[in-house]
Amino acid sequence: MKWISFFLLSFLFTINLLGQNKVYDMIASSPDHTILETAIDLAGLKDALNGDGPFTVFAPTDAAIQALPEGVLDALLADPSGALKDILLYHVVGAQALSSDLSNEQEIQTLLANKNVRVTIRAEGVFINDAKVIVADLVADNGVIHVIDAVLTPITSSVNNLNVNVNIYPNPFTEFIHIDFPNPSAQTLKIELLDVQGKLIQSFNSGSTTERIYVKAAPGTYILKIVNQDAQQEFKLIKK
Repeated sequence: MKWISFFLLSFLFTINLLGQNKVYDMIASSPDHTILETAIDLAGLKDALNGDGPFTVFAPTDAAIQALPEGVLDALLADPSGALKDILLYHVVGAQALSSDLSNEQEIQTLLANKNVRVTIRAEGVFINDAKVIVADLVADNGVIHVIDAVLTPITSSVNNLNVNVNIYPNPFTEFIHIDFPNPSAQTLKIELLDVQGKLIQSFNSGSTTERIYVKAAPGTYILKIVNQDAQQEFKLIKK
């Protein structure tokens, strides 16, 4: 971690000397963010991230992106204006948020519509969703970058959770997912599968104790939502 911090800060110093200190330029000059740079270029977000801002970018390293389940990165890169752009927008906040501005259990609105990230501060460090901040406060002319060790995917909104036990497996999956309700609800449940932008992919009602679902969608990240009259619960799924 110390080596990564030193290396990135060295590049930051070099960029300052050259007068190129936008968040995109910093990412492009980092040896640990070559995949992120490529993804930003493919999604057409370079000019935006070189704009006035301010921005906060949670920047996953190459190692973090390569740790995605097999097939997920290829699926994202194959859909640059759709799923890839959505995931990237979920890593950007339309305001500058230094580490000193963050607080435990804080939720921050990202540039992906109606999707927040959650900040958790623990003894072992600061986390954005489940990703740990490994280098903080790389300040640019138009914002700040925090380097993280995992790729962010949208989290559940702040809603009442179902009072129902649910087992969903496997995850990641290839074609089918299984949903078991060990203590089924007395109500019929609505099950929805959505992409990361919130677009409905599949939907059906369930009154059974178990369901086996064939997912008719391309590899990528999805949200499974289980809803009754009073509450809902969301689960992140990855199709390989």
